Amino acid sequence: SMVYDDKSTPFFMEMKGLNHSGSGDFTQALFDLETKTVADTLTVGYDGLEYISDKRLEMDVVITIEEDYTKYTFKENMTKLNDFVMSFDGSFKMNEQDYAMDISFKSPDNSFRSLLSLIPGMYTKSFGSIETKGELALAGFVKGTYSEKQMPAFNLNMIVKDAMFKYPELPTAINNINLDLLVDNKDGIIDHTIIDLKKLHLDFGANPVDARARITALYPTNLDAEISAALNLAEVDKMFPLEGLDMKGKYALNLKANGVYDSIKGSIPAINAAMSLADGYVKSSEFPVPIEDIHFSST
Repeated sequence: SMVYDDKSTPFFMEMKGLNHSGSGDFTQALFDLETKTVADTLTVGYDGLEYISDKRLEMDVVITIEEDYTKYTFKENMTKLNDFVMSFDGSFKMNEQDYAMDISFKSPDNSFRSLLSLIPGMYTKSFGSIETKGELALAGFVKGTYSEKQMPAFNLNMIVKDAMFKYPELPTAINNINLDLLVDNKDGIIDHTIIDLKKLHLDFGANPVDARARITALYPTNLDAEISAALNLAEVDKMFPLEGLDMKGKYALNLKANGVYDSIKGSIPAINAAMSLADGYVKSSEFPVPIEDIHFSST
């Protein structure tokens, strides 16, 4: 295994079961380096949070090396994380004081199933028996200078269209999954990053959930978001069974948030929310009788 733990960044990466091979004529001023890398598990963290946890990694990459081993240009390449495949184009150059990047990426596998394999807890031994469908489009780039004082500009655009998935042991599928997400940074200043979740829709059986969110500054965080849901708890209880607990009722939520979150100044966005429950029922195996006829409406 290999571990890279940089407290100053702070960046963490661990690869277990790592096998790597490569070949190229290092006597030449310009040559192609052909590499193959496999890791049984890859874990990547930043600032104490794990963004990739125990995912299988496969990489087949051809890199053109030139300019005294300082410039690397991606040619034919494939990177596979679980079922999710990415390809890269562009170059990476090491200068004395910084790194110059001009790299674009995309997912040539336009299936929702590949994206699903990245979700924590989803990629289990039974993943092969999950029924899925839907289209995925993902592309982006990293362009500019990286140094101790500067970040490159970056962009990521992901669209999921008409997707669904269903575990074989559960009675109902999650249907009509549609997502349109843009992450955009034009100048490399992290606080200028725009995160625009233009649309998120899914149906838990016949229970719709809709959300949107737009963040136009990371700190202070400028937020405009909305979420709405109408859930039959008896149906949701069948899809996500909780051991020893039965639920029924019609739950509704509509929440809007607009404004600035600033932890130093102690400000939060303006929030307008309405939540209700009708014909509620909760029965726990630890108690002999249920709680029935629960009704509430709150704002």
